[in-house]
Amino acid sequence: MISLVGRNLYRPIAFTSVCSFQASRFFFYHRKLDGSAEEIDAMDRMTELTLKTGFGADNCFAYSRFYLSYSTNKVQAALSRKAC
Repeated sequence: MISLVGRNLYRPIAFTSVCSFQASRFFFYHRKLDGSAEEIDAMDRMTELTLKTGFGADNCFAYSRFYLSYSTNKVQAALSRKAC
């Protein structure tokens, strides 16, 4: 089932009209992570795997709604290390 609104996408999309757009996705699950250090490590490892696909950082990226807070935690940890 495809919804052009972007809600329910159950297969890769390819629009070949004036605006060309291609997308694909896969599902994965992290085991229960214990604390921000493990969360950051899991996010970084998934990002590394994504970059190894060969599509390049501009064309392929790992995304999870949880990565929003993991990224914030990573920045805060880096700032804490610099402050010490």
